[in-house]
Amino acid sequence: MTKQRRTVFYLSDRTGITAETLGHSLLTQFDGIDWEIINVPFLDDLEKARLVLVQINHAIERDGQRPLVFSTLLQPEILEIIKQANCRVFDFFETFINPIEVELNQPFARMAGRSHGLQHHWSYFKRIAAINYVLAHDDGVNPKNFAEADIILIGVSRSGKTPTCLYLGLQYGIAAANYPLTEEDMTTMQLPEVLENVKSKLFGLTLSVAQLHFIRQLDKLVANGFITLQPPGNEAPIAGVTTYGPCQVTPQSVERCTPIVCTVLDAPNRATMIDA
Repeated sequence: MTKQRRTVFYLSDRTGITAETLGHSLLTQFDGIDWEIINVPFLDDLEKARLVLVQINHAIERDGQRPLVFSTLLQPEILEIIKQANCRVFDFFETFINPIEVELNQPFARMAGRSHGLQHHWSYFKRIAAINYVLAHDDGVNPKNFAEADIILIGVSRSGKTPTCLYLGLQYGIAAANYPLTEEDMTTMQLPEVLENVKSKLFGLTLSVAQLHFIRQLDKLVANGFITLQPPGNEAPIAGVTTYGPCQVTPQSVERCTPIVCTVLDAPNRATMIDA
């Protein structure tokens, strides 16, 4: 079956992160479509809007289907130009702001960039400090400072510890360290001595043996050629040595795994996620 080709535009007078995040979440519910994604951030004057109008109309000539446009534009005169194009506009502010104004009995501020700005200084700088901590304590580095961590992820190599730590720091302001478990650790099922004094901070990440083999196979293909994938066994064990978890990461993305980690830290009360 041939996939339908459609173009989607994400328009914003600032970074466009909000428009893309919300629009993408909606479009994931529709299968069988080959999306051409065009991001247009900082769309803040009429001349730029006219150029985008031409680009949108060109997309329908190419695809034979009118594009979808997701917008968080605040300037009505710019949005009116975009609406002149042959497209379907989904304006998030137009959809939600009016009912919220009525409910709160006040007009909205009509100020761009607030969602990703520096209004919440404490939260912002906490996240920057957390990222610095994550980078300085990756892969078992500087274990003498593990007592300062909010949480310590442990698991075998390639179980997603580093990207999960980075995501925790960037999105939630959580100072996350990580420590790799070796083959010897997994054989003896003994916690490494360096972690004994921080057991209350440990959170385990596990993945299936089949997935672990697959990832390591890809790592070695370039250097060593093809490696036969062994029959899958049980998941790499870790339960029983951590205070929290384990979280099975085989079917999970980083975005889905981190909220599971955060449930043990009450993270939403620690730092506002992206200063929303």
